[in-house]
Formats: sequence, C-alpha cells, structure tokens
Amino acid sequence: MRITKSYTVRPHDGCELIAESFGVTGGYVNNVADIDVPDDWQVLYITGESGCGKTTILREIADSLGTTIYHEGIKHDIPLFSIYGTSEDEQMETLRLLTSVGISDAVLWMNSYDELSDSQQARTQVACAMHDSDVVVIDEFLSTLDRTTAKPVAYSVQKSVRESGKRLVVTTAHDDLVDYLMPDYVVRGVAFPSQWTVTKHGVRGNPFIGEVTYMYGDKHDYRRERLGELHYKGKYTGGTKEYLFAYIGDRVVAVLVSTYNRGTGGRRISRVVVHPSYRGCGIGKRLVERYLRDFPDTDVVASMAMYNPIFERAGMTRVRDVEVRPPSGLKADLKALDFDFDRWYDKDYLLSFCESQDARDAIAKHANKAGSIVVPGGARLDEGSIARKIASEPTTAKRVLFAMRPRTMAKYVHDFAPMICESCWQETDELLIDDGNAVCPRCYEKNHPTLF
Repeated sequence: MRITKSYTVRPHDGCELIAESFGVTGGYVNNVADIDVPDDWQVLYITGESGCGKTTILREIADSLGTTIYHEGIKHDIPLFSIYGTSEDEQMETLRLLTSVGISDAVLWMNSYDELSDSQQARTQVACAMHDSDVVVIDEFLSTLDRTTAKPVAYSVQKSVRESGKRLVVTTAHDDLVDYLMPDYVVRGVAFPSQWTVTKHGVRGNPFIGEVTYMYGDKHDYRRERLGELHYKGKYTGGTKEYLFAYIGDRVVAVLVSTYNRGTGGRRISRVVVHPSYRGCGIGKRLVERYLRDFPDTDVVASMAMYNPIFERAGMTRVRDVEVRPPSGLKADLKALDFDFDRWYDKDYLLSFCESQDARDAIAKHANKAGSIVVPGGARLDEGSIARKIASEPTTAKRVLFAMRPRTMAKYVHDFAPMICESCWQETDELLIDDGNAVCPRCYEKNHPTLF
C-alpha cells in the first residue's frame, strides 16, 4: 500500500505583500508523506510528533481500504446490552462484543454509555467499531486515558481484534502502547520537515502475565479489598471459602472465591472478579488455571460463563446448562402482591418490595428452598431460623428473593489439572519446584544455567 499525500497552498486575496516578500507568489507545496506500507498486517500503529500528519495518513489508509475513521455514534440513553437491538439474538451479539473488549460485568451492561468511566467508554467504542466494520480505524487512540490504564486496554483491544479476524489501524502521539497493542508494523512520523519510517514490530506475548503473583488470603483480606464490590452479587460472601488473589506489584488486580462442594466433595468457583482496568488481559484465565492446579476437582455454575469463555480457556469443559426456576408457588404469591416480574433482577426494587411484611412472609413460606444462610462465626441456620430471618429482615428477604430469580446458568467441570509452568505459562509433561514455583525443565535450566 503506497501512501502519497501533499498539499499545495496558494496565496489568498490580500496576501500579496507576504507572498511577494517571501517569494511564494506561486504557492507552496507541503509534502506530507510518500511511504510504502506492507499489506501483511492486522494491527497498524501510526505515531509521531504533533503536526507530522498522522491523521492525514490515517484518512488515506481508510480511503484505500474502503472505510472511514470511526466516529462515536453510540446511543447514550439506553442500557449497553440493547444498543444494537432488543431481540435476544441482537442482545447476545452485543454482549459478546462487549465481553471481548473487557466490558464483562453484568452491572455495566445495564448502564448507559454516559455512566461508564473513560476507559470503559474507550472499550465500548472499539466494540461498536468492530460491529460496524471489518477494519477498525481510530484516531487519537486512548489519548484521554492515563497511561497506566491505557496499556491493559490496548492489550485487550488488540486481542479481541485478532481473535475476531478483523483489522485495526490507530494513531496516537504516545509511544508507550507499542508493546501492548503489539502491531505488525509501526508507522512513525517526524514533523518539520515531514519524514516517515515503517518498521516491522511483530512482537507477541502477554506483557502482564509475567508480572502477576498469586497468594491465598482469607475473608478479612477479601472484605478489605474493594474488588468484591464489583461483583453483581455484592461484597457479601458466606460459608467456607478459599480466596486466591492476583497481584501486580502490591496491587490486587483479581480475586477468585470458591466454596466447598458438598455434592462432589470438591470445590466450586463462585466468583472471579478482575479489576476493570485489567479485563481482557488474560489474568482471570490464569487465576482460574492457578486455582485448578491446587484443586483439580472443581466445577462452576455461573450466569456470566454463558457470555465470557474464561473457564473454557482455562481448561474446563462445559457439560450442560442449569436452569434455575423459582420454587413452586412463589410466583403466585408474588403476583398476589403486585410484584413487577420484569424487575426481578433489580436489587433496589427488591429491597423496596421486601420492606413490606406481607412480602417477607410470602418469601419466608419458601425458606426450604432458600439454600444455606450463614451468620457471623460461620454457623448455618436451620430451616425455621431461615424463615424467621427472612420474615424479620428486608435485606435477607431481598437477598433470598434475588437468588430465586429464574435464569439459565452454564456449568463447567474440570476433569484433570493440566501441568502449567509458572514461569513461561506453557503446558508441560514435567514440573520442577524452583523457589516455591512449579516450572518446566526448560525454565528451570534457564534460571540455573550453572547447573547444566
């Protein structure tokens, strides 16, 4: 692809004095670019000084590819999950796109675009651009984000683009995203006079995984960390759990919560929460892999798994979907109280509904289907105590009613624990312990060259 662009500046009427004084009466030719860009790319990164012509070159590339620079045209006043339609197929496709760029939070899906943070809006823009075209062309890519946040966003965006088979062209005045966007080629410009170079980059690999460390904590650690608040069930957890934290430096970037599975004697993963800035960077997948190494007899039953393939990527197998149905008679009891079934997912509405003693009594009738309720100290309540607690506490009634809502959940199982090197994160037939980490023979030899 050859990009050639120049402007001829001719004097306007009234400019005769300037034109004659400086000898430019015939006009002036501004040569912006004359470069060859190879065609074998999926991600192209255009950078350089202000004024060097980045946007001009971007327009030329977009024109040659039969597309245009993306301009945000997102509907601002409706929930994200319905920005491309309200049918089930349209919403499923929208959720797939949003999840692919790291917007993988049920609460965020119900927000409008205006309610998102800058980084979440940037991710949403890329998802929308991917919906509209096979070639995503973005000017001033992530220029408004702080640089710490921009790096994981850039990585998750390029991963999504590559997995979808689409192409991405961006401009930015920042050089710091090259190792995270991992372009096939970098087109770099210098202004005054304009000069351009094209260099092959081609570096692959996850720049974050090597920085991540893992450590088990307890419920007090979990409650101190604010990540728990990001889960759609809220920060509350009950029962016997493991809490596995992922750190980059001293910052918690993800947490996995599990519980003892009384049905199988193994474990069940109940929550995986990744910091919004690091979603789409593979940290959640690695966290699940790390947990499965310690607890191979583990399963998952989760609504989010239907939209986000994190568990499949971590080596688990989807076996069947689980349909959760309200207890027999509950719907009739709720209907008699004018319950709005369309808002069964809305916790604020449920809490308001449960302020009524009649509502709490109706829910308490079904206490035998409420599951386990754990009180401080870890004690489990019997059925009679659960019914009394529901009848007397709006917050407990709300939580039980929310858990009884109808929904479909995906189930995953893990039949074996793959042996994963904790240094290169590749599957291996043999693991050696090196300073507390399980590593493959190749990495062990690399760490101890004097022994070989």
